[in-house]
Amino acid sequence: DSEEDWVKESATMRRVYSHSIMNISATGAADSTIGLFLDQNGDYLRAFNVLLSGSKRKDLECVCFDTNFWEKCISNAPLSKRAWVCQERLLSPRILHFGATQMSWECMELASCETFPERVPEGIQGNNTSVITKRDYFDRLPGFSESMWAELVQYYTSCALTFPSDRYIAFAGLVEEIHFSTKDEYIVGFWRKGIERQLLWQSSATTKPTEYRAPSWSWLSINSTVRPMVPYSNNLVETIVKVLDVRMNYSGEGSFGPVTYGCLRCHGILGSAVCQKISDWWAIQTVHGRALKSMPISYGFLDHMTDLSEHKVTYLPVLKYEGMFSVLGLFLKPTHVKEEEYRRVGIWQTGGIVRIVLA
Repeated sequence: DSEEDWVKESATMRRVYSHSIMNISATGAADSTIGLFLDQNGDYLRAFNVLLSGSKRKDLECVCFDTNFWEKCISNAPLSKRAWVCQERLLSPRILHFGATQMSWECMELASCETFPERVPEGIQGNNTSVITKRDYFDRLPGFSESMWAELVQYYTSCALTFPSDRYIAFAGLVEEIHFSTKDEYIVGFWRKGIERQLLWQSSATTKPTEYRAPSWSWLSINSTVRPMVPYSNNLVETIVKVLDVRMNYSGEGSFGPVTYGCLRCHGILGSAVCQKISDWWAIQTVHGRALKSMPISYGFLDHMTDLSEHKVTYLPVLKYEGMFSVLGLFLKPTHVKEEEYRRVGIWQTGGIVRIVLA
């Protein structure tokens, strides 16, 4: 029950799981009272052969089975939906899953199960694109990219935490491993290389956490699922804003844990907009600012449901797709603490009439 001991030991999770021989996982258990051994449905174990024949082609022998079984039994299993398990699953070199329908195996080379004891067929594990697999993680780690980080963030933030304050530490083991692999600087949910584009993330509107957790521009400051807006092609993208400096105050040792303060000093173009409530949605009209002279904002998403109470926002263009007349950026509001200091309140994209989505 010692908080000091918990902080110390929880910071060692990367070494605990990555140096283990095998992780035994009660994947199919709904909670800690269930245990490993469940009454399994034998129908999921059956894969049978079917011979297809016709007058114009040779006979073809096929294997019939539920192609979504891995998603149902592993990716969407109760334990896999827990945020702490995200790094446990990806850091452990081997996992033996005790599932609701059968036992399964994951390692850095393959996945197998009772239905396919030699190897799960290629492509079956990846049916659920929101969950990155162990093999995919290890294969892609040497060439770590923004798209891989986006997948990890979306997967992790879609999982549940009993204590929202654990949002830092439950992910710190993965962050530490990626840092040692890439040598890049980690900054409250982002990596210093390409940080401008990583600022573009979208979430469903939520209530604000009661205590400070992270600066407003970090997805660690909210509790909901996050979808990073990663450009589909770096060759078609021009970054409009430039992060000049990053200032952080960490509450503990190292840069992977909680912070007490954080700010970015940026060079960019600001404009003003007015929000008008129409029925159950909000319309945004740009007032001034040369960034969006001929490109009206088309949609926006708020980070918190209360952030349009004053009906005025500042917009900051961040990224432009070349040849597509499309710009993505952030909605901001003054902090009223320091001159020219703003906090993030949402995200937007150009083209048409804006609708602000409130969840």
